[in-house]
Amino acid sequence: MKYTASSMMIGRKPRGGNTFKTAFVKFFDTNDPLGPEVLPKEEIDFEDVREVIFSGFDIRYLLEGNDLLVTNIKQVEITENKDTNVLFIANIVDETEEE
Repeated sequence: MKYTASSMMIGRKPRGGNTFKTAFVKFFDTNDPLGPEVLPKEEIDFEDVREVIFSGFDIRYLLEGNDLLVTNIKQVEITENKDTNVLFIANIVDETEEE
């Protein structure tokens, strides 16, 4: 599924009875969502995820919260493979903007 945002935060929640943990992805309209008043425009949970694979991003690792922050995005595509418990998150880049 495709999502449009300026930034996103990826982290984990407890297992909740599954073999693996629940991954969450929060999408923001701002490129710097670390302020106390900044709320995500959308949050999605993916249960029983073993691994998250990223493609085409510059990623910041937030040690205080143990989350990943991805900025300077416009659109991402998330695909979930339930057979392998892998979540794929790809940056969709508009080739015409890079010139």
